[in-house]
Amino acid sequence: MNTVELPADLGIESAGPLQESLQTSVQSAPALTLGGSQVGRLHAASLQVLAALFRQRSAAGLETRIENPSDELKAAARISGLSPVFGWSSL
Repeated sequence: MNTVELPADLGIESAGPLQESLQTSVQSAPALTLGGSQVGRLHAASLQVLAALFRQRSAAGLETRIENPSDELKAAARISGLSPVFGWSSL
């Protein structure tokens, strides 16, 4: 399984670079784990990049998950209604 650590700062200025850095992971790894423990700041744009990644990979039949999501990341996903996209129905 390929693992990519998410940066601590996923503010709006990070959305483009995040998308670029994850683009190769969309196509290459049959299983992808994103390390989410360091995420302390994030903007809706970066959350949308992550949601798009999950949807794109799911449509291609590829496994994707976020390991050890920070409280900030879980809260943002819950508030935005994206928890189910990340497989967090109980968070």
